[in-house]
Amino acid sequence: MNAILQPSRKNQAKSTQARPPPSSTAITPDYAEVIGEGNARIVVRNGVFALYFSYGLRQAKLTSLKTSQLNVARQRANLLYARYQFRTQAGLQLDARTVQDVAEEYMVAR
Repeated sequence: MNAILQPSRKNQAKSTQARPPPSSTAITPDYAEVIGEGNARIVVRNGVFALYFSYGLRQAKLTSLKTSQLNVARQRANLLYARYQFRTQAGLQLDARTVQDVAEEYMVAR
């Protein structure tokens, strides 16, 4: 009769369980991996991977890969690296131009 009146401990344990501790394979904040021809690196910023791409003289671009998983970060970094390599070799800008920039160029050319 006591078992009927008392709430089930099994159900209580499920609702009050804490998150498991972080795994021991977590990436350290100083992690860096060189990709490509050495002018790009995968780095960690605030627990999220980012691609650091250097091009030209004293020019660099840091782009978040928006993941904390190393395998996904490597895939995204390789795609971005290929895109950045193509754009730099073709003489194109890495960043998209704003409407303000285009309007200013038009006013100067006019």
